[in-house]
Amino acid sequence: MFSLKEKLLGGAGLGRVGARRRFARDEAGSFTILNLFLLMTVMMVAGIAVDAIRFEAKRARLQNTLDRAILAAADMGQTLTPAQVVQSYFDKAGLSEYYAEPQSSSGFNSKTVSATATGTLDTFFMSMFGIDTLSPVASGTAEESISDIEISLVLDVSGSMGEPIYEYVTYYSRRYGSRTYRQNTGTTKLESLQNAAKEFVDTIYASTVDARTSMSIIPYNMQVNAGPDLLAHYTLTNQNTTNYCVDFSTEDFSNTAVSTTSTLYRSDVFDYYYRTMPPSMNGICPDTTYSRILVLADDPEVLKDKIDALQSGGNTSIEIGMKWGTALLDPSAQPAVSGMIADGKVSSSFEGRPFSYTNSDTMKVIVVMTDGINTTEYKLNDAYKGQKSGVWRWWDGSDWKYSVYYPESSSWGDSDGLLEYYWRKDGSGSNRWGLLPEGAPDATELTYYDLWKIMSVDYHAYYLRYKIRNHSSDYYAWDDEPITYVGGSTKDARLSAMCNAAKEEGIIVFSIGFEVTDDSADILEACASSPSHFYRVNGLEITTAFQSIANAIGKLRLTQ
Repeated sequence: MFSLKEKLLGGAGLGRVGARRRFARDEAGSFTILNLFLLMTVMMVAGIAVDAIRFEAKRARLQNTLDRAILAAADMGQTLTPAQVVQSYFDKAGLSEYYAEPQSSSGFNSKTVSATATGTLDTFFMSMFGIDTLSPVASGTAEESISDIEISLVLDVSGSMGEPIYEYVTYYSRRYGSRTYRQNTGTTKLESLQNAAKEFVDTIYASTVDARTSMSIIPYNMQVNAGPDLLAHYTLTNQNTTNYCVDFSTEDFSNTAVSTTSTLYRSDVFDYYYRTMPPSMNGICPDTTYSRILVLADDPEVLKDKIDALQSGGNTSIEIGMKWGTALLDPSAQPAVSGMIADGKVSSSFEGRPFSYTNSDTMKVIVVMTDGINTTEYKLNDAYKGQKSGVWRWWDGSDWKYSVYYPESSSWGDSDGLLEYYWRKDGSGSNRWGLLPEGAPDATELTYYDLWKIMSVDYHAYYLRYKIRNHSSDYYAWDDEPITYVGGSTKDARLSAMCNAAKEEGIIVFSIGFEVTDDSADILEACASSPSHFYRVNGLEITTAFQSIANAIGKLRLTQ
């Protein structure tokens, strides 16, 4: 057994020298100081990180507050001074000590606000290294600069726009409980559109310099009445001089231009709807001043007067409205605009418009609105245009007498059917056959163009063809229809092509579906620049849609 002394010395037989050697070889506790140093280093680094995180959080909060403040201050519709706006934001965020007065400037159709905010943040751990404070800094510049804006308002004025707006009202009674009724609001869809569009005009021009913002209004139903002032600067066919609509082919909807030099086909004048004489010309291309395009205006009162004058009627051709809407934003219309300026029809401040698509300072916008879907469009077949019609007319001094050429007829005693006859029609009902037209040789054979000016297509079919022998085959044979029908599916495809062409040129497209079906909503959403650019509304919600679009056009952008 070892004594306590021997154990301390390393066991029996070990002397003092052995104990020292054993102690020297024992490594226990040799890194205690190093570990303590490392722990202190980690704590210092962690402390610095805490100060850095605090600094970045404060800086980010400061920057976000400043960004919001200068954006609000740069709003050209803001009634408070930039200093008041920025101060208010900093006070509400609890950052008053960081506030510094912003710098602002107002240019032509723009407003800029710049601000820099700085302060001090006491450190927790960096002070051990002599860094007692940090200085978070936030700066930025916000600008509302609408610059040059070109807007086309493409508005549906088809017959359905004259229908009333209904709302659903729920009533409760003890006897019947809760019941919902469809109630007429006393306002038509057109009236609601007019109110919304006028507010749109006011909002746009309240925050822009008039001479930098042009707006065209394109009303459409089955056609678009471009009007004599605009079409005077395009090349048109001359089969009539009273029609200011243009027929487009499918290919025309794949681009945004309407050429001022290539010959455009002037729509034909005819009445397909009614069996009347004289014809009603309200359906195909109304020759009314209220239906004509208003080209590049900048006077809010003129624009609102135009909107107030709109009337509803006819079918729906959204794609033709879009065609003219894009045409008045396309640089190819510059010669027409220059011509209208020379005529005194457009302000001289708009010389050079529509600007090039590459002009970075120009925003081009279309707002297209409809309450329905594309419906049938009617056009004359070539065989029923400029040719002789076989209808003769003669004035007997008191009334017009008509004779219809009817070859190889056996209806007047010609059993062989080899002779040619004329069926004479007059107002007295004494219709008869003859070898010559009534009033020959003074009678005049009408062209189809002249014929459609004095009677409708259906009147001609019924009274001057069918009633000759009361044979249904005389009305119009299936392969002899005078009318070409352009149906809804074809027109939808054309609309899609037109919208795509506009978006490819950088035109911003907003679309509004006013009490539309799901199918129509899908088409309009696809037309818009994005789903957020499409508004599906009912009733008086249309005002909200137009207001939202106006705000979007005048939106602020953070430039730095």
